[in-house]
Amino acid sequence: MNNIFQDLRYGARVLLKKPGFTLIAVITLALGIGANTAIFSVVNAVLIKPLPFAEPERIVMVWNRGVEAAGGDRTPLAVADLLDWRTQNRSCESIGAFQNASYNFTGGELPEQVRSARVTANFFTILGAHAEQGRTFLPDEEHPGAEPVVVIGHQFRQKHFAEDGEVIGRTISLNGTGYTIVGVMAEDFDFPSRDVELWAALQLQTPSRRGPYYLTGIARLKPDVMLSQTRAEMNSMKSGFASDKFDFNLLSINEFILGDVRPALLVLLAAVTLVLLIAAANVANLLLVRASGRVKEISIRTALGARRGRIVRQLLTENLLLAFSGGVLGVLLAMWGVELLIRMAPEDIPRLQHISIDAGVLGWTALVSIVTGIIFGLAPALQSSRLNINETLKEGGRSATESASKRRWRNLLMISELAMAVMLLVGSGLLVKSFRQLQRVNPGVNPERVLTMLISLRGQRYAEAQQVDNFYSKLVEGVKLLPGVEASAVSNFMPPDLRDYSSDFTIEGRPVNESKGIADVIIVSQDYFRALGVPLRRGRYFSEADSQESTRVMIINEMMARQFFPNEDPLGKRVNWGNEKEPRIKEIVGVVGDVKYDGLE
Repeated sequence: MNNIFQDLRYGARVLLKKPGFTLIAVITLALGIGANTAIFSVVNAVLIKPLPFAEPERIVMVWNRGVEAAGGDRTPLAVADLLDWRTQNRSCESIGAFQNASYNFTGGELPEQVRSARVTANFFTILGAHAEQGRTFLPDEEHPGAEPVVVIGHQFRQKHFAEDGEVIGRTISLNGTGYTIVGVMAEDFDFPSRDVELWAALQLQTPSRRGPYYLTGIARLKPDVMLSQTRAEMNSMKSGFASDKFDFNLLSINEFILGDVRPALLVLLAAVTLVLLIAAANVANLLLVRASGRVKEISIRTALGARRGRIVRQLLTENLLLAFSGGVLGVLLAMWGVELLIRMAPEDIPRLQHISIDAGVLGWTALVSIVTGIIFGLAPALQSSRLNINETLKEGGRSATESASKRRWRNLLMISELAMAVMLLVGSGLLVKSFRQLQRVNPGVNPERVLTMLISLRGQRYAEAQQVDNFYSKLVEGVKLLPGVEASAVSNFMPPDLRDYSSDFTIEGRPVNESKGIADVIIVSQDYFRALGVPLRRGRYFSEADSQESTRVMIINEMMARQFFPNEDPLGKRVNWGNEKEPRIKEIVGVVGDVKYDGLE
């Protein structure tokens, strides 16, 4: 220990004698270590820290596999799917579902639209999540006719009831209906998305047909049951509707939450690691140059009896001091960088609120600093300790072999640094090119000069369809009269990421087993396509004549025309969105261009 403390004191004195060199080396390392620490803090929070659920490896998400026109592998489930799955299941401990929603909350100073989720009673049980106050839902509360109850989030409570001691049992107005608060969730619970502020009990009506499809399934597997076993079981289930075929897509909850974020973060971590290695190579080159001025010092120490290992240890101690100083400054830079990353990060990055410089991140920084110190210090230390004492002690003496060896080390470091820089440059160039291509993707609409707003009509005032129709008719006409407005319309979904309602259908004139399909359904007003600039490919847009009393009509996109009418003209074809007992027949009057309703990628 005395030798170690002696090395540290001597190393500190040597570094302080050359403040310019020390400052440049420390700043160079701090930039590399700071960038690495900042990105690792994100990777740690998003990818490494366990999800805040009990045994998350047993939780799976479930969708239908529909045609591409209906969302492909992530076509929502129908209530009939959920009920059949519960009845015939053997591999799941508990099965539920949820639907993203929004509610009009009118209990505050001003009316507010609150992002929420409608969930089955066992939703929280499946996740292994418990209420911070009160309770979660009871099984009977998902049955039709049950008293409306709600579980609120920690942020919702702080925002609206921060001064109230007790909120359990309190009634709040959502969509004009009184909901009783039965529980408050912990601050770190943010499923299914970060912006959800409350959860309402989803009441399951007995279905009269397979569709519509609007639910996302969630289940907890029994212990020791594999995901592959559950997939095989689900695809062998019998449907309560004879013409239907089951084909489900199951994903672990980890994959559902992280999605495409994992590869993106790993690419970023690899990039900042290259930056750190380049910084280390720079400092190693500086140390090699500096070593030339210490040749006599090391030769004298060697002549006095210092072994090569002792000299290497002393030089590595100096380098580790440099790395430690760079690490401390790097942590300070990382703290600022993390705040910047959080402000700049897209809203859909999961678990963003958990990002911090914690003990795990500091441990990573310490490890990175030590490894970096060894990496950039080992070559100069070994080179400096390999001296010809007789030559170096002579006045002006210098070994030709020594010079050639140093040049080889410097060349190797320069080549390595250049190679890493080229890798980083090429990778960055490819990412920039991909981003530019993504920006050039045609969304199918013309977003220039288009304004949107979200409106949710609920409660007794809008209990009847005619009341809703009257409101929207007046809204559309009123907006259309505003100065500068060319077209106004309403719809229940908007591109590029508001799409989660599908329905099954059959095509008249075809056998049921050949005509059945699933497609996304969007309800729109007359000028919807004009307002968004969606081009008409065939037929016509909607008109004022298309009222409830006239022939029911529909417009399809090019994708649906290709998939369901590949060798024929779809205009005039009739499609039944209901069933034999309750048919809902609509005639196709137009075909419009495809729109990116599910993301630009």
